Amino acid sequence: MTVNCADLGGLAVIVPHTETVQIGQLASGTYTLVITGTATGDFAPQPEHVFTVSGGPNLPACDSLVIVSIEYSAFTDTVIELTVYNNSAVLFDYPGFILFDGNGDTLAMETVNYFGIGQNPQVHLLTIHPNANLPMGSFSGTLELWTGFYVDHACTFNITEDLCPSGPCSDAIVYIENTGGAFVVSSFSWTITDSLANTVGAGQLQLGNQQYDTANVCLPPGTYTLSMTQPNVSGGQLYFGVGTGSGTTLEDFFVQGSTNVMNFEFYPVCVDGSTSVHEPVGEMGANVSVLNDVLYVSATRMLGSVRVYDAQGRILITEQVTGSSAVIPLARLSSGWYVLSLADGSTHGVRFVKP
Repeated sequence: MTVNCADLGGLAVIVPHTETVQIGQLASGTYTLVITGTATGDFAPQPEHVFTVSGGPNLPACDSLVIVSIEYSAFTDTVIELTVYNNSAVLFDYPGFILFDGNGDTLAMETVNYFGIGQNPQVHLLTIHPNANLPMGSFSGTLELWTGFYVDHACTFNITEDLCPSGPCSDAIVYIENTGGAFVVSSFSWTITDSLANTVGAGQLQLGNQQYDTANVCLPPGTYTLSMTQPNVSGGQLYFGVGTGSGTTLEDFFVQGSTNVMNFEFYPVCVDGSTSVHEPVGEMGANVSVLNDVLYVSATRMLGSVRVYDAQGRILITEQVTGSSAVIPLARLSSGWYVLSLADGSTHGVRFVKP
């Protein structure tokens, strides 16, 4: 936006003056410019203070864009993944997508990464706005496509989507690969455990005729640990990890001769809820909540021994409580899932998350 100032007489110091202000992309609507300041007079007529931003009509080629999916990323809570392909001859050069919620507030915006949109599926990564109110469940919003590094507004799509995956679980792909150095013939045993240290997937991968092998396991949103070993050192440059069908992966170098461990969150935005858990713990029940790095526990009986475990089953905090409530500081713990255990003859556990 460029503002032009002029001198109508009197003491002319800095005028005539032209000021350009970068205001970024604006949603469709009518806007009013207000100029204030010391020793500044705004004598322009009111109509010159008002301007309108319009979405404009879609290009005909917009009808040929196919939105395959749009959902939260599998391994981070800062990205929304949009998969799209183009059935037209229009390139949509240097494309960038912006996702708005039903109120017109920005949910996520892409940093331009592609030269154009082609006929093969492309995954566009939209960075979630830091102040976005992320929807859970189905919501209606607007998806805009801009071209030329956000110079031209090409398309607008009205969408109704659930950004979390449908179904109780989604496929995670466990893999091992050899990137060179030697031809590897070896087996690799793997397990995935959840935040309660329960095994939710296990198997073997094999390198031989193919220097890449995968296995699928269906996981609900949550926090997990992938462990992988091999019987003997085989040489090569090995990498292991977990990914999704869209091509999103977490990968690390495989250290031969040891157990390799990778902790990961799977669709972390879609993990049930909140930082508060109101599940029964034991026959008489207890409530657990987290607020400002403090864990609050209350029950209708004496709590007794209280322990906090991490996702690998390690005891991090132990307290002996003589009453029916406890306040446990969590400041020294990093963000993630933990398990609270109450021992009252038998052991009961409940998960909670520290944001």
